[in-house]
Amino acid sequence: MDSDASVALGVDSSRPKRPDAGTVVTALPGALALGTQKARRGASGGTPGLVELKVTISNGVGGTPVLSNPLLFKLRGSDGLAVSGGAGTAKYVAGDACNPAGEVVSGASYSCVLTFQLGSNAEPVELSYSNPADPRTAKANVALEACTACGSKCTYLDSDEENCGKCGLSERSATGWVCNAGVPTCNTSGQTVCGDKCVDLKTDEANCGVCGKQIDQNSLCQNGNVVCDTRNSGVVACGSTCADLNNDEANCGACGKKCTRSSETASTRCLRQEAPARRPMCESSIVVRTFDDCQDSACVAAGMISRSEQWRGGPGPGGGGRFICWCRYAPL
Repeated sequence: MDSDASVALGVDSSRPKRPDAGTVVTALPGALALGTQKARRGASGGTPGLVELKVTISNGVGGTPVLSNPLLFKLRGSDGLAVSGGAGTAKYVAGDACNPAGEVVSGASYSCVLTFQLGSNAEPVELSYSNPADPRTAKANVALEACTACGSKCTYLDSDEENCGKCGLSERSATGWVCNAGVPTCNTSGQTVCGDKCVDLKTDEANCGVCGKQIDQNSLCQNGNVVCDTRNSGVVACGSTCADLNNDEANCGACGKKCTRSSETASTRCLRQEAPARRPMCESSIVVRTFDDCQDSACVAAGMISRSEQWRGGPGPGGGGRFICWCRYAPL
C-alpha cells in the first residue's frame, strides 16, 4: 500500500501548516517525520472499532534517539477521541508489531504495525507521536481502506485466511499453504495449491501435471506426465489408454480385442390349465444370456440370465375367453 501521509514537525514554532495526506515534506535537521499507510479494520468477530495501521517514523540527522513504544502513538477518531496504540497482533496489515523497547537512531527510519481501539462507529482521522521527554512531535493524516464484503463479513482479500483472493477460499481447511498478497501460496517449494491442499504436480496421482488430472490404476505420474505402470505384467499403452491385457474387456490379450456379450433368445408359450385350477401357465425354455469377461488375456463366459414364470388373467365371461400369461427373466 502506498504511503498516505508523511509530515515533519520540529521544535521550531514557525513550522509550516500540516499538509494534506499524500504530501511529503522534507524533514528539518533533527526533526521527526511520521508516515502512515491506509488503516484497516481489525479481524471480524473482534472488538468493534479495532484499527490496524502500519506506521513509519523517521529521525532526522542529528536528532536524539526516538522511542518506538506504541503508547507514544495516538490515533484520533472521527468522534474526536484519541487513543494510544497497542502492540496487539494484526491480521490484515503485514509487518512486525512496534517494539515497546525500540529506538530509532539519528538519520534512520523504522516501520512497524500498531493496533488502536477506537469507538465502535468512529473512523480513524489523524495519527500523532509525542514523547514527554522529547520536545519534538509529529502528525499524519489517516484514511481507512475500504474492505470487501464476503457474506456478513467485511474483509481484505489479500490477507484474510478465510477469504484468500476471493470470498470463500479458506486456508483453515487446507494443508500446507498460506494467503500471501491474495494468492494461496504453498509453504513447500515446488508445490501447487489444488483445491484445498498443496500437491506436487510432478507426482500427485490426483493432480498429474495440472490440478484435477487423475490417473487410473494402470498408470503412474512421472514428472507431471501420465505413463503406463509397466511394473505390472500385462499393462501396455493402447492408444492414449493404459490397459491391462490380462483383464481389460476392451483390450483382452491385445489392444482393441473386445469381449462381446451374446444376444438373448427365448421360446415361450401360454398353456391353458384344466380344472380345477383353470388358470394359465407360462411354459418357457430356459433362456441363457452369457456375459464375457477377460480373464488371463482370454474372453470367457462369466454369467447368465435364466427364466422365471408369472401368470395373469382367468376365464372370460361365461367361463370362456382367452388366458393371458408372460415370462419374466431375472439374473441368477
